[in-house]
Amino acid sequence: MEKDRRISSRSYGVHNASQWLKEGRQLRASAQALREKFLEVETSFPMNLEEQQAYLTKQVDFLEGAPRASWLLMGYSTEMFLKAALVNLYQGCDGELFDDEIRRFGHKYLMLASEINFKVDGEDNDALLLEKLSKVVTDTGRYPHSAQNIEEHVAQDNQRRNFFWSPEKFLNCLDLNKRIEEYAHKAMGDTDFPTFVYAKTIDDDGYLVVRVGGWLPNRLTFRASSLMKEKGGRDAEFIRELIERNNPSTWALHYIGKISVFEDVDTNRKGRRQLKCRYKAP
Repeated sequence: MEKDRRISSRSYGVHNASQWLKEGRQLRASAQALREKFLEVETSFPMNLEEQQAYLTKQVDFLEGAPRASWLLMGYSTEMFLKAALVNLYQGCDGELFDDEIRRFGHKYLMLASEINFKVDGEDNDALLLEKLSKVVTDTGRYPHSAQNIEEHVAQDNQRRNFFWSPEKFLNCLDLNKRIEEYAHKAMGDTDFPTFVYAKTIDDDGYLVVRVGGWLPNRLTFRASSLMKEKGGRDAEFIRELIERNNPSTWALHYIGKISVFEDVDTNRKGRRQLKCRYKAP
């Protein structure tokens, strides 16, 4: 296995949480700037009846498109922050696994939030908003609606406009976005709630990572070596023996059988990889 493909705090590109955070901030700044320009254009609507038609003709595309585009940018910004935290969850793992996992999660924001242990608020407003943002970046923020007749088209158009134009809903989205960004920063390192990572190469072509503490879920991740596959060893006891063989005094032994265990496995889809849960901690 290529050791330089491991995800660490010194990784680059998509394997570096700071890069995801930077992208998220840039997208949010663009969304806010577009929103401010939209409010400026909206509130500058002339009072003179003769000037209104000319103004509307000139600005109609912007007035219709800018609110939707600002939501689309905010959706992508939120995705960047969610995936910034995800990078740290995969610290010590093979980068090729993370590349495929990013594709698997896609724009499923609620699933991403659950994976990184981001707690939605008690009234489920965060959950509903994350679902709405997922819908924005995959459908409503990008494509026309699929109305079957003029009445349905007008109703859907009004419903979409009411949502995208709402200042209150956009501010709620902005608040959620910033809270997820703050959480992603904590996931990178918190002196009050530190993270411990134990990572070992197994028999040259496998690896094992135990990650505990911090804000993210505790879990053990491994990729079976050729020797492990020959012996058929993938259970907790085999993992314990494997750690003892490498480092019998390691603290990671205390967590075997107590935290969730995931295996980095090959799929049947063009060499792609994914995590398969071998043991789910209560």
